Amino acid sequence: MRGHSPVDPQGFRQVATKTARSALSFALPMVAMLLGVVTFATPSGAIVISGSAGTTTSVAGASTQITFDLANGPLVSSIGAGYALNTGSSPGGGGNFAAAVNLTGTTITFTTLLDYVGLAWGTPDTYNQFSLYNGATLIAGPYNNSVVTNTFTNFFASNPSEYFNRVVIFNNINTCCFEFDNVAARAATSVPEPNALFLLGAAMGLLGIARRMPWAKPEACA
Repeated sequence: MRGHSPVDPQGFRQVATKTARSALSFALPMVAMLLGVVTFATPSGAIVISGSAGTTTSVAGASTQITFDLANGPLVSSIGAGYALNTGSSPGGGGNFAAAVNLTGTTITFTTLLDYVGLAWGTPDTYNQFSLYNGATLIAGPYNNSVVTNTFTNFFASNPSEYFNRVVIFNNINTCCFEFDNVAARAATSVPEPNALFLLGAAMGLLGIARRMPWAKPEACA
């Protein structure tokens, strides 16, 4: 009975190393391709602004957080000074509403990042200013009456880089007034992105499989 030729351990290690490198060189580009396809890259975009009928929000998932008649909603952390409280039929159609009256304006801080805010913006003027911030970072604005048409005004973040947690409402000529009411908000819900480490782990798994293939193992001598 003829036995197998003796196995050269050093030669086998060299072959195995080359095989592993080949498998890795195949696996990593595949994972890179998957990463490029699956990862939700943040697209370039801008705050989307629209008007809707009525004096309260009609946006799905949003709710009124400030009315100046009732307690603030749970998404509101604080609302600063810099506004006068008014009673009348505008801009919310009844009850109290606010009028930001100076250059400092009114800052509304929210408890979490938002992807939407809306408000009843009464008698829009060129000197009315509305800005969105994430902490101290300006996200968008200031906007003036060029973006509203005497309707309920909606501001939507089009991607996570535009999420915000603070709005500033003021006048840029220190005169009265930026009148607003029925501030609505919606908490942002981020789309989870694939974990790059997970994909790298998949590559290493492919490498492990390659190393276990029968052609990567020496045959025992008879």
